[in-house]
Amino acid sequence: MSVLSSSPAASDKFTWKQWRILIALGLLHLSRAMGKSLQAPLYPPEAISKGVSPASIGAIFSIYELTVFLICPFLAKIINRMGYTMSIHLGMLLTGMCYISIGLLDLATSADTFLWVSLTTRMVEAVGTAIVYMSVFAVVLASFPNSVACTYTIIEFCYGCGSIIGPVAGSILLQDTNFMVPFVSVGALMLLVSYLAPCLLPQGLVSSSALGRETDKMNFASVVSSLRITAVQVNMVCIAVTTSVYSFYAPVLQPHLLKFQLSPLEISVTFVLMFGTAMVAMPIAGQISDKFVPGLLLTAIGLVAIFFGSMFIGPAPFVHVKVIWPACAAGLVVAGLGMACVLGGCFVDGISALIEHGYDDDLETFGLMTALFSASYSLGSFVGPFVSGLLYNSLGFRASTYFVLLSTLFALVTILAYVIVGAVEKPPTAPEPGKEVSCESERNGKKPAKENPLDIGIDCIYGSAQLFY
Repeated sequence: MSVLSSSPAASDKFTWKQWRILIALGLLHLSRAMGKSLQAPLYPPEAISKGVSPASIGAIFSIYELTVFLICPFLAKIINRMGYTMSIHLGMLLTGMCYISIGLLDLATSADTFLWVSLTTRMVEAVGTAIVYMSVFAVVLASFPNSVACTYTIIEFCYGCGSIIGPVAGSILLQDTNFMVPFVSVGALMLLVSYLAPCLLPQGLVSSSALGRETDKMNFASVVSSLRITAVQVNMVCIAVTTSVYSFYAPVLQPHLLKFQLSPLEISVTFVLMFGTAMVAMPIAGQISDKFVPGLLLTAIGLVAIFFGSMFIGPAPFVHVKVIWPACAAGLVVAGLGMACVLGGCFVDGISALIEHGYDDDLETFGLMTALFSASYSLGSFVGPFVSGLLYNSLGFRASTYFVLLSTLFALVTILAYVIVGAVEKPPTAPEPGKEVSCESERNGKKPAKENPLDIGIDCIYGSAQLFY
C-alpha cells in the first residue's frame, strides 16, 4: 500500500464496523475542535477583564503545547496497557472536565487565581488531548490499513467543521449569556462523547497484546538516521515556523480586533477566516503537492503567502495603509492559504525524501513522518503565543508582526540555501545485526521478509514520538 496515494474510493469499501469506528473518531475530532477553537476569540477578553496581562495570556496558551511535548514519553506505555478504547474515554473525560473548569473561571475573584487555575487546567487538558491523539492514530492505522489517507481526510474534515462551529456558536451563546455558558456547554458535549465513542468502538479494538508488540525495547536507529537527511530538517524548520505563526495570533488577535468595534460574533468569524481557510485548503494543498507541484516549491509559495498576508493583518509598521478590518481579513485569508500550502507540501516532501533515502513507502514511514512533524508542530505552537504575549506587552500588535515576518524569511532562506547548496546525503542504513530491535519477527529470531529500517510497528511509531515529545 502506498502511503502517499490512497484510493479516493476506499470509503465505499468500509465495513459496518469501520463506519462505526469512523463515526466515533469523527465525533471525537468535532467536539475537540469546537472546544479548542473557542479559546482564542473568547478567552483573552475575559482574562484581561480579570487583570491578567497579555504576556501571561501568551504563557497560558503556550503551556498547552509544552505539556504535550513533555508528557508523550510517559503516555505510550500507559495507553498500550490500558487499551485504546479506555484511553480515548479517559482522555475525553479529562478534556471535557477542563473546559467546564475554564467556564467556571468566570467566578474567579482575583487575577492570580484566574492565572494559576488557567495554567493548571491547560496542562491537564494537554494530557487528555495527547492521550486521545495517540489513541486515535493507533486506531486508524490498525482499523483502516488500506485507506489511511482517506480516513484521515474524513476525520480532519470533522475537525475543520468543529473549528468553524465552535467560535461561531460560542460567540452567539456569549452574546446572550456569559463567559461560563459556551465553555461549560462544550465541556458537557465532550463528556457525552467520552461515553458515546467507546460504545461505538468495538471492544478490544486495538491493544498491545492484539498487535503482538511491546514498547519496552525501541529501535531509534532509523529515527536518528532520518534526522540526518537535510530535506527532512528543512521541512521540520518550515513546519515549526509556520505553526509559530499560526499560533502567534491566538492570544493577541482578539485585542487587536477590538479597535474595529466588532461584536463577539464578528470577531469569531474573523478568527475562522484564518484557521478555517487553512483547514479547508489543506487537503487540496496535499493533493496538489502529490500530483502537480513539488512539495518544496509549494512550501516556498506558502511561506511567501504567509509573509504578504501577515503584512496586512496588523498591518506591519512599514506598510502605510489605513488600519481597516477588510485589509486585516484579507491578510488572514491569504496567510491561511499559505499555511495550508506549507503543511501539505512539507508532509509530502518529507515522506518523499525518506523514500528516496531507502525507507519503504508504507505505514511505518507515514508514522515516522507524523512523529517528526508533530514534534515540530508542538515546538512552533509553544514559541508562537509565548513570544506574541511578550512582544504585545512591550511593542504592541503592529510592531510584534516583525517576529512573524522575520521567521517566515528565515524559513524561505533555509529553503533557498538547501536548493542552492544541493547537499548530497547518504541514504540511511538499516540497524546493524545485534542492535536492539522491536519487531515481533526479529525478537523471535526470524528474519523479516523484507529489510525495512522502519519495520518497527505501531508502538515503535509511538517510540518515535517519545523521542521528540
